[in-house]
Amino acid sequence: MYKRKRVLVGLDGSSSAEAVVRFLLEIAGPLDMTLLLLCVVEPIPPAVADGTVVIDDFAARRRDAEEYLRRWRPRCAPRASA
Repeated sequence: MYKRKRVLVGLDGSSSAEAVVRFLLEIAGPLDMTLLLLCVVEPIPPAVADGTVVIDDFAARRRDAEEYLRRWRPRCAPRASA
Protein backbone atom coordinates (compact mmCIF):
# COMPACT_ATOMS: atom_id res chain seq x y z
CA MET A 1 0.00 0.00 0.00
CA TYR A 2 1.21 3.48 -0.86
CA LYS A 3 1.80 5.31 2.41
CA ARG A 4 2.90 8.75 1.27
CA LYS A 5 0.13 11.27 1.19
CA ARG A 6 0.77 14.23 -1.06
CA VAL A 7 -1.63 16.87 -2.22
CA LEU A 8 -0.78 19.08 -5.20
CA VAL A 9 -2.45 22.48 -4.97
CA GLY A 10 -2.44 24.91 -7.86
CA LEU A 11 -2.23 28.54 -6.76
CA ASP A 12 -3.27 31.37 -9.05
CA GLY A 13 -3.47 34.22 -6.56
CA SER A 14 -7.21 33.86 -6.10
CA SER A 15 -8.85 33.85 -2.69
CA SER A 16 -10.52 30.53 -3.58
CA ALA A 17 -7.20 28.77 -4.17
CA GLU A 18 -5.72 30.27 -1.03
CA ALA A 19 -8.75 29.14 1.00
CA VAL A 20 -8.10 25.57 -0.17
CA VAL A 21 -4.49 25.80 1.04
CA ARG A 22 -5.57 27.17 4.43
CA PHE A 23 -8.06 24.30 4.80
CA LEU A 24 -5.48 21.70 3.81
CA LEU A 25 -2.98 23.15 6.28
CA GLU A 26 -5.50 22.50 9.05
CA ILE A 27 -5.81 18.81 8.20
CA ALA A 28 -2.33 18.09 6.81
CA GLY A 29 -0.66 17.47 10.17
CA PRO A 30 -3.21 15.07 11.63
CA LEU A 31 -3.42 13.18 8.33
CA ASP A 32 0.37 13.14 7.84
CA MET A 33 0.00 14.86 4.46
CA THR A 34 2.54 16.82 2.47
CA LEU A 35 1.34 19.82 0.50
CA LEU A 36 2.99 20.62 -2.81
CA LEU A 37 2.18 24.12 -4.01
CA LEU A 38 2.29 24.92 -7.70
CA CYS A 39 2.03 28.20 -9.56
CA VAL A 40 2.19 27.86 -13.35
CA VAL A 41 3.72 30.66 -15.41
CA GLU A 42 2.74 30.21 -19.01
CA PRO A 43 4.69 32.14 -21.65
CA ILE A 44 2.60 34.64 -23.59
CA PRO A 45 3.56 35.01 -27.25
CA PRO A 46 4.32 38.51 -28.57
CA ALA A 47 1.27 40.43 -29.73
CA VAL A 48 0.52 43.65 -31.55
CA ALA A 49 -1.61 46.26 -29.80
CA ASP A 50 -2.27 49.66 -31.38
CA GLY A 51 0.57 49.07 -33.83
CA THR A 52 3.06 48.32 -31.04
CA VAL A 53 4.61 44.93 -30.46
CA VAL A 54 3.96 43.86 -26.88
CA ILE A 55 6.48 41.39 -25.52
CA ASP A 56 5.76 39.45 -22.35
CA ASP A 57 8.27 39.82 -19.51
CA PHE A 58 8.28 36.13 -18.65
CA ALA A 59 11.25 36.47 -16.29
CA ALA A 60 9.44 39.10 -14.21
CA ARG A 61 6.26 37.02 -14.03
CA ARG A 62 8.32 34.00 -12.98
CA ARG A 63 10.00 36.02 -10.22
CA ASP A 64 6.56 37.19 -9.07
CA ALA A 65 5.31 33.59 -8.97
CA GLU A 66 8.37 32.45 -7.03
CA GLU A 67 7.91 35.27 -4.51
CA TYR A 68 4.22 34.42 -4.19
CA LEU A 69 5.08 30.79 -3.37
CA ARG A 70 7.88 31.92 -1.03
CA ARG A 71 5.34 33.85 1.06
CA TRP A 72 3.48 30.57 1.67
CA ARG A 73 6.59 28.74 2.89
CA PRO A 74 6.41 29.81 6.57
CA ARG A 75 2.75 28.81 6.76
CA CYS A 76 3.44 25.42 5.20
CA ALA A 77 6.47 24.52 7.33
CA PRO A 78 6.00 21.42 9.46
CA ARG A 79 4.83 22.24 12.94
CA ALA A 80 6.14 20.47 16.00
CA SER A 81 3.45 18.76 17.98
CA ALA A 82 3.18 19.59 21.66
